Amino acid sequence: MGKMNMNQAPLTYGGDIQALVDSEELYRATFDNAAVGIAHVKLDGTFRNVNTKFCNIVGYSYEELIRLTFQEITHPDDLEADLAQLVKLNAGEISTYSMEKRYFHRDGSIVWINLTASSVTDEKGAPKYYIAVIEDISERRRAEQQVRESSRLLDQIFRHSLGCLVLTDWNFNFVRVNQTYADVCARKVEDFPGRNHFEMYPSDFEKVWQEVRETKIPWQISGRPFVFPDHPEWGVTYWNISLVPVTNEKGEGELFLFSLNDVTELKRAEEKLEKVNHVLEERVEERTRELRQAQQSLMEKERLAVLGRLTATVSHELRNPLSTINSSVFVLRQMLQELSPKMEITMERLERNIARCDKIINELLDFTRKQDLALSVVDVNSWLENMLDELQPPPGVSVEKKFAEPGLLANMDSGRMQRTIINVFENACHAVSEFSRQGEEGRIVISTARNGPNVEIAVQDSGPGIANDLQEKIFEPLFSTRNFGVGLGLAVVKGIMEEHEGGVRVESGKDMGAKFVLWLPLASIQQ
Repeated sequence: MGKMNMNQAPLTYGGDIQALVDSEELYRATFDNAAVGIAHVKLDGTFRNVNTKFCNIVGYSYEELIRLTFQEITHPDDLEADLAQLVKLNAGEISTYSMEKRYFHRDGSIVWINLTASSVTDEKGAPKYYIAVIEDISERRRAEQQVRESSRLLDQIFRHSLGCLVLTDWNFNFVRVNQTYADVCARKVEDFPGRNHFEMYPSDFEKVWQEVRETKIPWQISGRPFVFPDHPEWGVTYWNISLVPVTNEKGEGELFLFSLNDVTELKRAEEKLEKVNHVLEERVEERTRELRQAQQSLMEKERLAVLGRLTATVSHELRNPLSTINSSVFVLRQMLQELSPKMEITMERLERNIARCDKIINELLDFTRKQDLALSVVDVNSWLENMLDELQPPPGVSVEKKFAEPGLLANMDSGRMQRTIINVFENACHAVSEFSRQGEEGRIVISTARNGPNVEIAVQDSGPGIANDLQEKIFEPLFSTRNFGVGLGLAVVKGIMEEHEGGVRVESGKDMGAKFVLWLPLASIQQ
């Protein structure tokens, strides 16, 4: 609105008075009902006239406002700029001006307005008063302030985020990166804008970006491995990654927000923890086995203690009647010079069962009675050769000897070791006899060998072998797969070998029978 000259030609008497009245009413209606505030302001700043909208904007009534000046309700920080514009307006340098400024509301709050001012002049061009048009822009300013604050906060978050943040355009060219991302890549922030992401860091990850560009669906992954091509010495790193497409109001893609979080240390810690857990699980399992074995050993010791006491009593009570029966059989044979075939069979049965009972008593005594070893240095091959000469295999079973280098010496109790060889040899004979088919000869191979610091004695048969699930059980006391005996033979063997600081193991498989290997340390002079 420019300067307005109010000295127009006077109306003639014959003019249209009604038109003048209508014009005045129209002006008044426009002034009072305008959607913006309107004020006529005197040259000293006093309000000459104000409309209802202006009163509502500043919260004053008409009567209160016309007693005030615009200087009194203008914020001090905006007054100087407003007065400077009035000086130019009064000097004719400008015909109108607009500015955003602040008013004090009647309740003390701040009201932002957009002011457009012009002047009304007399016939000489001198200003008579000012016309001010006031638009309340408080809501707009608050919205703008919120936008500015949000932008500031987002900028701060982007700049100072501990995670890596990247903005690229729709063709994967860097637009902006934060300092964290630049630090991770060992570069400067300004090294990235304008360069293509996959030209700097080629990988198959580009396929994922292309898919997100096509679908506009966000994508994320945890613990993705990555090797920096320009820093291979860093090795494999691991990242939590998210890729979010940014679209405009029309749904058209504009940017990608690419965020990364380095979880390499966490991943490596998890791997270490997994290894530790695995070790702990193994230790727990091992400790559990040890406790189970200790418990089993304790139970066996308790059982063996009872068995020992029982054996000491029973063996004494049984040996006397067995001795009497054996003597009686001998006397009968002497008295009866010639026995009928039926009587001969009966006598042999008596003698076999007496021997069997005596063997059971000996096994019980060997197992339950701990004896001090009578150790001496023995040539193993010679000792074994002499002992095998006394062992007679059953009909249909051949024995082959395969002795290793001569001069294998071991420190052992010959009598106790003899018990082990006899037990293992008799087991082999039973296995071969039961398995051999009619017309086929059973075979037992007895061998010796040096194995590191030990000497080994092996007894291998051509029998049916031993099932895998039974190979650990056969050395347990009172376990037997036969319908005779008490299952102490191999338990005695194991005990005697352990007393010699050696041991026994079984090897068995399809078409190989069973092989029992006994080992004990070589004599010190041999070492």
